Amino acid sequence: MSVLLGYGVLFALFETQATFFEVRPGVSLYYPSAGLNLALVLLFGLEYTPAIFLAGLASSQWINLPAIPFHHFLIPGLAITAGNGVAAWWLRRTLQARSLFSPGTVLRLVGVMAALAGWNSLSAVSGYVLTGMEGYALNTAGATALLWWVADWGGMLICTPPLLLGALAVFGSDTLGTWAEDVSVRWAPTPQSALELVAETATIALSLYAAFFLIDGPHLLYLCFPPLLWMALRHGLPRSTLGVLLISLGAAIALRVLDDPGSMLQLQLFVIALGLTGLFLGALVSERKRAVHTLRRGLEALDATDPVAATAPASRSLFDADGLRMTDTLHAGQQRLADKAGALQDQNRRKDQLFSIIAHDLRNLVGSSASLATVLKEETSTLPRESIARFANHLNQSTWQASDLLDDLLEWGRMYVGDANHRMERIRVRRFVDAAADHMVQRADQKRIRLDAEIDAALEVHGHAGLLESVVRNLLSNAIKFSESGSRVAVRATAAPGGVTISVRDEGIGLPPEQLDTLFEPTARTSRDGTQGERGTGLGLVLCHDIVEQHGGTIWAENQSTGGSSFSFTIPTPAGRSAPEGTTAH
Repeated sequence: MSVLLGYGVLFALFETQATFFEVRPGVSLYYPSAGLNLALVLLFGLEYTPAIFLAGLASSQWINLPAIPFHHFLIPGLAITAGNGVAAWWLRRTLQARSLFSPGTVLRLVGVMAALAGWNSLSAVSGYVLTGMEGYALNTAGATALLWWVADWGGMLICTPPLLLGALAVFGSDTLGTWAEDVSVRWAPTPQSALELVAETATIALSLYAAFFLIDGPHLLYLCFPPLLWMALRHGLPRSTLGVLLISLGAAIALRVLDDPGSMLQLQLFVIALGLTGLFLGALVSERKRAVHTLRRGLEALDATDPVAATAPASRSLFDADGLRMTDTLHAGQQRLADKAGALQDQNRRKDQLFSIIAHDLRNLVGSSASLATVLKEETSTLPRESIARFANHLNQSTWQASDLLDDLLEWGRMYVGDANHRMERIRVRRFVDAAADHMVQRADQKRIRLDAEIDAALEVHGHAGLLESVVRNLLSNAIKFSESGSRVAVRATAAPGGVTISVRDEGIGLPPEQLDTLFEPTARTSRDGTQGERGTGLGLVLCHDIVEQHGGTIWAENQSTGGSSFSFTIPTPAGRSAPEGTTAH
């Protein structure tokens, strides 16, 4: 009931305004009630469509004088009501997944408004001609319909957007659904913003005065555009719709005072051009602001700082619970394992810390990827090519990082659920080295880096093939990351006492000396950007350390005197067998 009451009051005011500002019988510069009718059903639903017919009937009987007989009004009234219902139904169906402030939404609104205004004019003029209403003849129907169409379209362009934005400001985003997502139209009444609004309004008034009263001859209507352009570029769609409304109202008042409409079609087209300029320019600026805001959030998530300090309390709490359960189990009958309790506690602490870090990093990467994907999906038509390339590069890096983290998580899971111990076997070194190299071929090709991974078939170790492949894959990934385009990465396998030493060497930028002693500790998080800006997780080397340690081996890193770095690890050979002395593969 409150909606109908508000609509009735506004309709009466708009009809009175249209009648007061008529510049020739039955024709206004623009028809604001057409914008009100569309906004009613667009905002509150098709069940309010009959109110349009009843309001039009009331206007024809009591506001527009002399009154229009009912038999003349019936056909136009029903046609206009049905047209508003169909237009609102289509818009509500197609625009709910779009932002009100996007150029695509404005384009659809403008197109539907033009079509609806054309329907209204044809229906009204045709109905009046068919029923023989005085003043409507077949020979003048075309010119009358054209003026009617432009007046209705102008009324929708001027009044519908401010009514939608007003509903958003009063009722919140629930009224418009996803149209109003992440956008606020509330105005902060600070002294500076109030002064700015007063200055903009005064500028509009001066431009109208100059265009209509100071210039002798054709109206210099373009003088009204600079303040509108300023409001649109400065503030976006909400303020540009206000500028269109103020200029249009001022033009109608000026014409009423002058009582000299001149070329009615010329003035109506000025209103159309004004409305289109304000809507499209304001939407572009608002959309750009929203895109920048979304991008900033995505990049902040992408550049998230070290999470160790933030996750430490949670990790400590989780470790305490695991430690208590472990202690109860040991006291229940496993005294023979008491000497291993300290090692198990350290392992659990390390596991909890690593899993917390991985979960935190994954959340950041997935969130930033989703934000960047949203920008690329919705803003491609408005963003420059350089920005699209930059966002796509960030998205590519985030996806690769998330993939690496998931691989690390799976490998750690294998170790901590006991899968590694159950699947230890005699395996050939070439088996897991070749598998790791095949996995990294694509990344190497992208940077034009040559991979040499030719391993002698005679070398064997005792271990878990999947986990050892993960170690080599992580070391190759690091080597490619820190190598320049056109260089070489080599894998070597050398027999060692009781085992085999596998080395991954590159010709890249090398390692900072201060990081050599902390590379394999999770608290260090020594990840650096690669030679082409690639980002890592900082956890791959920690995983390598844990896997090698699980196999009873050792891992280390060093800088080469000829440039680049070398990462090596030793894995024991199968029990009772030594690797052939001097066996080496390149």
